[in-house]
Amino acid sequence: MSGKTLNVKKKKGKLLLYYAPAYNFEEILQEINENGISLKKTFWFEKEDIVEVNEDNNYICFQIGELKDGLYRLNSNVFGCKHNIYIQDTLTISEKWFIAYPNISIVRRIDALLVDDLYIIEKDDGLSNRLPYEAFINLLEAFPNSYELQKYSAARISHLLSEYIEGIAKHKDAYEIYLEKKENRIKKKKPINIKSIGLEMYQLALETLEKMLDDPEPYTEKDWQERIYEIICVLYPKYIHSFREIEIGTDGRHKKTPDFLLVDSSGFVDILEIKKPDKQKVVSLSEYRNNYVAGRDLEGAIVQIEKYIYILNHEGEDRVNKIRKIMFSELPDNINVKVVNPQGILILGRSDTLTDPQRFDFEIIKRQHKNIVDIMTYDDLLDRLKNILGQMKGID
Repeated sequence: MSGKTLNVKKKKGKLLLYYAPAYNFEEILQEINENGISLKKTFWFEKEDIVEVNEDNNYICFQIGELKDGLYRLNSNVFGCKHNIYIQDTLTISEKWFIAYPNISIVRRIDALLVDDLYIIEKDDGLSNRLPYEAFINLLEAFPNSYELQKYSAARISHLLSEYIEGIAKHKDAYEIYLEKKENRIKKKKPINIKSIGLEMYQLALETLEKMLDDPEPYTEKDWQERIYEIICVLYPKYIHSFREIEIGTDGRHKKTPDFLLVDSSGFVDILEIKKPDKQKVVSLSEYRNNYVAGRDLEGAIVQIEKYIYILNHEGEDRVNKIRKIMFSELPDNINVKVVNPQGILILGRSDTLTDPQRFDFEIIKRQHKNIVDIMTYDDLLDRLKNILGQMKGID
């Protein structure tokens, strides 16, 4: 182990990580065998990943990749990535390839920007999705060594990757705009105007939503949901992160994957379902015994989210640990994910054409579902943003 806590080595066609805990060796080994363990917010190991346990020399060896056709394929489960990442076997691989300061998963950061598998190779061969060794080393050096640079590192990383890999999102312009604003703030040295920042945030959210609702067609379902999620975060600032389409279990027939699992600042998990507006009916057009009842689209969406909540409450600790495994590297170290009586937020349809009696009964319908903290149409969303802005502008 050469005195290092983590050490990467190649051995007999396998890429191995040697881990030497500084203390609590037996407790750590037990935790791996029972629940799995996160190392440096970069690796997730379970007992199946263990290659060797050496109690005399106080280390545990895990497999993190395997050699085939001259390429090491990284274990996607260990790194928590969606795409396959291959490394040419002629390259010297070290633990510094995977962890940036402070405990940033390099693989996860790269994976989040990819649209296809990635090959890290010795020299540029002119093929797509190839990243030459020299460019990869430059990329490693671009990773931040402070919180501020960590927050904006996506711009620097994507800029380097985009020269070699198709489909990489470019964030350079946004990053430079941020730097210019920061420089101006420092020069002016004016106190922070909290009210002004809040007004700008809500105004931008309102303008964005109005523009989207004027012409929803150009947006894909996924893009629409991502943008609406950002607006939801303005109304619900307690949520610090979201995770897309994580499998939470099964109803006995089908696997269930909510649009978003939200994590709040205390680590509690809630569910967000977003339906792109497409003539969904939130209440019936005609009355049933002098009442308007939930439309089929609304009723189906409510059943869907109620089922998600039921599954999360009844799947057991094994499923919760799998969810934690997916989330671990994206959350602060002090956040412990808790799946305890999750609540739901549902957004669908329009209500601008409802009559007053329909609106009244719609409010009654929304209040009947205690597990769903909020059921909103896009017009409800617009009204909330407008009301908040009106209140803020009215306060001197």
